[in-house]
Amino acid sequence: MREILLVRHGVPARDTRSWIRGHDFERCRLGVLQMALPFHIVDVFAERRYAGNPLAVVLRAEQLSDETMQRIATETNFSETTFVATDPEPDGAFGVRIFTPARELAFAGHPLVGTAWVIREAYARGAAEPLRLNIAAGRVPVTFERSEEGGEVTWFVAPPVTLGATCGREDIAVALGLAREDIASGPPVQLAGASSTALLVPVRDLAALRIEQGYGLHRPSCVRLRARGAGAAREVRVGGSVVPVARGEWLTE
Repeated sequence: MREILLVRHGVPARDTRSWIRGHDFERCRLGVLQMALPFHIVDVFAERRYAGNPLAVVLRAEQLSDETMQRIATETNFSETTFVATDPEPDGAFGVRIFTPARELAFAGHPLVGTAWVIREAYARGAAEPLRLNIAAGRVPVTFERSEEGGEVTWFVAPPVTLGATCGREDIAVALGLAREDIASGPPVQLAGASSTALLVPVRDLAALRIEQGYGLHRPSCVRLRARGAGAAREVRVGGSVVPVARGEWLTE
């Protein structure tokens, strides 16, 4: 079987081989030219490997179509997969796209933490902070700090939170299978949104909730929060640790 080297449309023949070498293309049988993109799998909000939230991060993804990104995200079947452009923008921000197996997201928390960590390791080791990610919802600054336990925590500034409708304590207790007294009497049960929306339910203690994030899936998570200020001056930071799991090449046409 002969090996066929295809020529990219618009690239002069004399420049084809150097162009391919510079773009991580490889020659393939059956006349199909494939692109090999580096990817990483990391666990986010994790204190150890195989815990927290898994995330796939595909680098050098600026040439991928929306359709291809969606197909890759469907293939990984993680809650989110991110795609990172090779070169930073003029202000130093890195372009990032976030996809679930079904659609693209404007914003999501653990993909920001994991993607920033991978970018720092792959492209920006030793660069000045904050590292900025340009996602559909806007630019997000990310910083890295040593934790009190001796590890590293990646922090990002959350978008402004918008409060929505409230819900009666009795109704939510029934819906969640909790006793009425399990619902705390202070803050209201209320919708809150920061690009995506969640229902915030105050409980009297962790024992009343009877679950911690990820423990039921045997993937315990540790999410850190910082808040300061009030009203329009309120700032909320979300942080967590990142543990590398795997890296390799993703082949795509």
